[in-house]
Amino acid sequence: MNDLLSFKRNAMMLGLCTSYKDKWDAATSKEKLMEIATDAKGMDMIADSISNGWGLSPSYIIKNFSDYINGKWQRNKDGYTSEMYVFHKGDVDIRSTLTLFVDCECNVNVRKGIVSEIYLSGKSKVRVMCEGHCCVIRYGKDCSFTTEGNGVVHEKYVDNSEPHINHDYK
Repeated sequence: MNDLLSFKRNAMMLGLCTSYKDKWDAATSKEKLMEIATDAKGMDMIADSISNGWGLSPSYIIKNFSDYINGKWQRNKDGYTSEMYVFHKGDVDIRSTLTLFVDCECNVNVRKGIVSEIYLSGKSKVRVMCEGHCCVIRYGKDCSFTTEGNGVVHEKYVDNSEPHINHDYK
């Protein structure tokens, strides 16, 4: 858990707000930590921290949170759903409002009627087959995606030098 404490320390030094620090302090289980990590602001911070090399390593996430990633668990709270994939190589049918991919090489299916945000971090290489509507948010230069299909795909690129809080769509 030293990695987790270092990550928290780094986040605080980079401006983690009091509200999130309090949530983190109150988390008493891995599931509670994953609820924080996969909410809208937490997902942005996780993706950015991995992209910039100051967050948890994908290997650490796999080792310590394997029951909560790669389609095994879905956060359903605050009016939306979210989930995280790490080192995933298979196809993924998007079922959540927000989905984070870290170091994944996979095909992502956004079916008709689905509206989703797809976060890419680490060295992810993803093919988005979209018949619905999605926004792909790419963190850093090491991840990439291609698109296919008749759906609507928007892209947002977050440069490694940008702070992790409050990214605006352009």
